[in-house]
Amino acid sequence: MVANQKFFKRDGVRKNTAWIHKHYKEYRGKWIVLNEGILLGNHYAI
Repeated sequence: MVANQKFFKRDGVRKNTAWIHKHYKEYRGKWIVLNEGILLGNHYAI
C-alpha cells in the first residue's frame, strides 16, 4: 500500500504542476489552493 500512496501523491503533484503551467498568467503573484490539479481556493476566498 505504501507504494500506491506514493504514486498517488506524485500524480497529484503532476496534476498541480500542469494546472500551474496552464493558469500561471491568470494567478501570477496570487495565493491559490490546489488539490490534484483542481483549484480549491484563490486569493479572493482566502
